[in-house]
Amino acid sequence: MHENYNYYKECDRRYRNKGLYTADQKMRDHARSTRQNNNAQRRGYECPEERDYYPYWHPTPWRDIVVFTDDTERCDYYKKNSQNVKNKGYCKYPDNFLEFKQAQGVVNTVMLMNTKESCEVHMSLCQLTYILYNLQHASCIDIHLCIIIKDMLYNVQYRLSPSHMQRLY
Repeated sequence: MHENYNYYKECDRRYRNKGLYTADQKMRDHARSTRQNNNAQRRGYECPEERDYYPYWHPTPWRDIVVFTDDTERCDYYKKNSQNVKNKGYCKYPDNFLEFKQAQGVVNTVMLMNTKESCEVHMSLCQLTYILYNLQHASCIDIHLCIIIKDMLYNVQYRLSPSHMQRLY
């Protein structure tokens, strides 16, 4: 399953990471707002900040398998900061917290704590929780190599069956 509605609502109610590069964009306060998506337009239940910034600073439901990059000098950074091998902490609220606030009619004014310090201040509402998948780090592959392989497969496919002209990918 991809991101579910609760994951999206937590993203919507979580402060964005204000240390990320935003250029000259006027950003909203929540994690749905990024410099690539500053109007916070929704596409399914994805969290735009998570999509646009890897490795993400907050826990995600995703396990990393491979990272494609055009800068392989960053591979060590990607491997060390993957949630596969690094704890990612967050403030865990009761399962029905946002639904409870919605029933009260105040869900749009609630912002979830997302730093260790703010979570510790609000321990009566939430519990500091860490998630580590304890998996092997993701492979890191030069994106240019993938383009070469794709082109090779494309050429081989057309040599093998030029009459059908069907693509393998």
